[in-house]
Amino acid sequence: MYACGDCGALSADLLETMICGVCGAEAPVEEEEHLSLFAYALADGGAKEMFAQMKPVQRCVEWFKATGFEVEVPGFFKGRSGVSHVFDLKVKGPGDRGAPVAILVSDKPLEPPEVAGVCGMAADLGGDCFVYAVPGLTEDARMMIEAFNIKVIDEGAIQGDGSHMPEQDSLIQSVKG
Repeated sequence: MYACGDCGALSADLLETMICGVCGAEAPVEEEEHLSLFAYALADGGAKEMFAQMKPVQRCVEWFKATGFEVEVPGFFKGRSGVSHVFDLKVKGPGDRGAPVAILVSDKPLEPPEVAGVCGMAADLGGDCFVYAVPGLTEDARMMIEAFNIKVIDEGAIQGDGSHMPEQDSLIQSVKG
């Protein structure tokens, strides 16, 4: 939860600029105070399941840096519609505006409904967009992602040491121009 610095009202949304829904005060996100309102106790096996669902953000950051990109976490983008979108990463090659990266994690290969939101945001942004899906995509989800010209980083491409599989070289070069 985020709290308005003027009146203390709470909001669950993270925006580039926070606007209080109660008093209308505006402030940059980094100036707002984040309040955690709840604490949870995990049942047996809950920690293992929770960690299995966590996004491998640091591994992706290291991989993109190793392939020559600058990386911002998270990545903020403004779409053609004027809507602001937040992605897990923003990767930038020399002289480009940056490309969004969505990291999608599930306990099974992702289906089309699970990738539809990323497709909508990518369509609003235009340009290059990446998806790294763990443990991967179903064939239907892959066809949907590729129909929106989103570049898929296959599971296994990003290794723990930041290296990459040679099959990903063409994808990397296509984004670097």
